[in-house]
Amino acid sequence: MHLLEHSGTRHLQSTGNDGIKLYVAVMAKNVADRAIQVMGGYGYVGEYNVERLWRDSKLLEIAGGTNEIHHKNMIRDLLRLEIRSVENDCLRGNNTPDCQLTQTPHT
Repeated sequence: MHLLEHSGTRHLQSTGNDGIKLYVAVMAKNVADRAIQVMGGYGYVGEYNVERLWRDSKLLEIAGGTNEIHHKNMIRDLLRLEIRSVENDCLRGNNTPDCQLTQTPHT
């Protein structure tokens, strides 16, 4: 991941990394499942590559954090990006209804 700090790019790239990992892990598992279906009982036999691919695809789902963790990371990063965007709009003087939510009362 590149650490570009301007305008929330870092968070967007982190979200992209989590999204890519989720997509690839699910796709690999689906492809391996279909290959086992095509091969029938032979798909479970260790002497065929399909069995190894199925094991590896399951490991890809688990390694580097579960899918739920990646979903949480993506949501957290997108919320941070949205909050930063609203705060920047409010600082520029664009008074939107969201500005009232981000302003703290002065005492």
